[in-house]
Amino acid sequence: GLNVVDSACGNEHTLFLHRNNNKIYGIGNNMDGVLGQSNLELKTHEPVEIDIPLSYGKVTSISSGTVHNVALTSKGCVFAWGSAQGGQLGLSEKQMMSFPNFTQSYCIYKPTHITQLSNIIAISTGEAHSVALCDSGRVYVWGFGSNGQLGLGFCEDSFEPGTGLTKSRILL
Repeated sequence: GLNVVDSACGNEHTLFLHRNNNKIYGIGNNMDGVLGQSNLELKTHEPVEIDIPLSYGKVTSISSGTVHNVALTSKGCVFAWGSAQGGQLGLSEKQMMSFPNFTQSYCIYKPTHITQLSNIIAISTGEAHSVALCDSGRVYVWGFGSNGQLGLGFCEDSFEPGTGLTKSRILL
């Protein structure tokens, strides 16, 4: 019964963007908070709402990685939520540490504004990395770069805090 304009599929979840009410709806497994719910054990075939404040503009597109999501608004703002284990949410260490249970679960279930980005016109996600295109033509990449998929000139093969995770959080 949803009037859908966009959809995105992760590993065990699917998102739908409603045409009129600026809401994202999710179904499937809420592993790592990908359905935007605090109950990480939730598995549902009934759509649950994932809210992004309208003050940032209307949500225009969504993209899902394996266990993370990214949304773009009409004002060029980017929001991310789900697993933060590989840096794929694009949030600083300080931002992530401010969330409850971050150090225990490495996930953020509330869509969070990536404040370092502005004037974004397109987004995309891979398994554990994300990409955003700015209206100037500049490309921003962040996340897990195990196979060089970030194009930053290095390949790291670890989700452990350290060089790979720190470098992958840098938006270039």
